[in-house]
Amino acid sequence: MISADGKTVSGQAEAGSTITIKDPSGNVVGEGKADSDGKFSIDLTAPQISGEQLTVTATDDAGNTGPSATIDAPNIPLPDTPAITAAIDDAAPLTSTLSNNQFTNDNTPTLEGTGSAGTVIHIYANGQEIGSTTVDTSGNWHFAITSALADGENHFTAIATNVKGESSESARFTLTIDTLIPDAPRVELIADNTGLLTGPLQNNDRTDEAKPLFSGQGEAGNTITIKEGSTVIGSATVAENGRWTFTPTTPLSDGEHTFTVEQSDKAGNTSRVTTTPTIIVDTTPPDAAIIDNVAKDGTTVSGTAEAGSTVSIYDPAGNYLGSTITGENNHFSITLNPAQTHGERLEARIQDAVGNIGPATEFTASDSQYPAQPTILTVTDDAGAVTGLLKNGDATDDNRPTLSGTAEPGSTISINDNGFPVATFPPIVADADGKWSFTPSLALADGDHVFTATATNDRGTSGQSVSFTIDIDTQPPVLEGLAVSDVGDRLTGTTEAGSTVVIKDSLGNTLGSGTAGDDGTFSIGISRRKLTAKH
Repeated sequence: MISADGKTVSGQAEAGSTITIKDPSGNVVGEGKADSDGKFSIDLTAPQISGEQLTVTATDDAGNTGPSATIDAPNIPLPDTPAITAAIDDAAPLTSTLSNNQFTNDNTPTLEGTGSAGTVIHIYANGQEIGSTTVDTSGNWHFAITSALADGENHFTAIATNVKGESSESARFTLTIDTLIPDAPRVELIADNTGLLTGPLQNNDRTDEAKPLFSGQGEAGNTITIKEGSTVIGSATVAENGRWTFTPTTPLSDGEHTFTVEQSDKAGNTSRVTTTPTIIVDTTPPDAAIIDNVAKDGTTVSGTAEAGSTVSIYDPAGNYLGSTITGENNHFSITLNPAQTHGERLEARIQDAVGNIGPATEFTASDSQYPAQPTILTVTDDAGAVTGLLKNGDATDDNRPTLSGTAEPGSTISINDNGFPVATFPPIVADADGKWSFTPSLALADGDHVFTATATNDRGTSGQSVSFTIDIDTQPPVLEGLAVSDVGDRLTGTTEAGSTVVIKDSLGNTLGSGTAGDDGTFSIGISRRKLTAKH
């Protein structure tokens, strides 16, 4: 018989006989002797692997040659086309089995593939042979690259060669080697996007946002991983513009949270971590405010609540009456406007410093029957050249201005001027709409007048308004030091600061006007070039 690789012929003959093997052309391709048992195994001078018919003869020591025998050599075909099926990345932190055209940070990966059993596989990287391996009996082969490959695209092929020197080549298999570690990502924002209070969060800020928004910058295509301690809470992909955003899908627990953020490229290279500011998640609503005292005059409410919380008071119609921030000692005091004195059912609403809303507290205002706080809404000047509504603090030449305001319907209004009562006859009574007005019967003296209005109801209880001040000035200003320019086009002089100076001719035509400065001086252009004695 002949071996499968066509290299050896073995058999049985007369002991000690000479065995001669010839090819179809009669050329001796092997010769040897049978051993004492008649067995022989002869190596051929060249492998016979193309289906040749060989002739084998045995000759004894006397020179007698027996009948020949023939044997057919194996016909070894062209090797099957090999394939590179995968590459093994065993470099931390990301290890995996890679397919064609993937990225890896392993610059000495192991290639795997298939081929004909026993075939020698020659491995080429970027056109250069880097080693060889043999296909095992299962048709698989492995090749570990020992010399580091350069970063960038690396193209591999596998060539199978049989003993006849015939070969077949695999399809190209490409890996992109990337061993460059990316920079640490930037975390530019952690934001509260829900609830009553929203916006960016700074280090150690408290928030009611259990799913805050993270955003920052990284390298396009990289993966951003957000961790708290060793626990991964999520990841995001950096967009083409280098921006990334992330919102946790699972709410964060109440308490302090500090995160680390890292970015990994497609090859598995991972950056240094970026540590975020610490945020304090607080989703627990505050306890209801406790009302300790409601003033009898209905102007203040006091009590206790969570420090830093805002307590707001509302009337039964939902109108806002006042609010304050609770102090560190948990106490608060709120001024009500308007005062609540008729046993109204009021509500104290509470919101903590991060926006959590607690349960409302209902309580009853004092039933002291104090009238609602009156107001002085307007003071009207209806005398002289300049008339109209006056603002608090204005000056007027009307020494009998009209005061108007509001009060509890049916309540009696008394007016104080600079702390002294002003005679009001007949009495001032707020009408059914709560409106009232008053004009002094006697002229008021020049100077400042601070008015307050007091409303008294039928039970004898009263409330006082906020003050309203006016300056009464009925004295006309005096012109002094009048002088006309040589060409008659300008008049100068002095008078009361801020007063308006008007120049007229004998027919009443206005020739010019201006305002005296803070020092009382004025200089006014005259429209006519001459000022005669009649002017």
